[in-house]
Amino acid sequence: MKAGIQRRITDTSKLLGRSRQLVRGILQSQQAATANFGIDLESLVQMYAIYVVGEHFFQTDFQRLECNEATRLAKYQTAIRGNVFSPLYFSFPILDKYPYIFQSRKRAFRIVKEYEDLLYEIVRVPRPRETPEDPMNQYERQVIDDLRDALDCRKITEVQFRANVKIIFVAGHEDVQHLLNSAFYEMGAKTVSSPI
Repeated sequence: MKAGIQRRITDTSKLLGRSRQLVRGILQSQQAATANFGIDLESLVQMYAIYVVGEHFFQTDFQRLECNEATRLAKYQTAIRGNVFSPLYFSFPILDKYPYIFQSRKRAFRIVKEYEDLLYEIVRVPRPRETPEDPMNQYERQVIDDLRDALDCRKITEVQFRANVKIIFVAGHEDVQHLLNSAFYEMGAKTVSSPI
């Protein structure tokens, strides 16, 4: 990653708060689950990842948005994972040239466009900060600030802005989600396999 994306998080209070929220959600789900049934850990981790990426890359608290855009983003993310990243199309990418034959592919690209439009609407205009602060210095700036500045002074086009926002959001979200899913798998595997 380039230096602009490798931003050091100096204030970990939001991250700690989100982590506590995730743990509370897991514990509440476990209490609500009936015997012999598990919990939907993936959706809890997915929302956690969206919130963390929003706060640390886009200066956006996705949980506080109107119309619950975070839930819509999570649904789009799940739909994209299931439709766009199909093994058939990864093995034979030439099939993407024939969306009139494969209607599911046409629908998948429509979902990606809706996802991109929603993400663009959310991050294009800066939102007021929760706490007033001094003008941002280099360490307080986030990736979205640099992207907005580049778009405003025409160093990048709107197409490039949208592509960068989408890539950063998807990569950041997926990295956090995969890390946590792997950690939970390891904890579960070790707990189940160890003698009681």
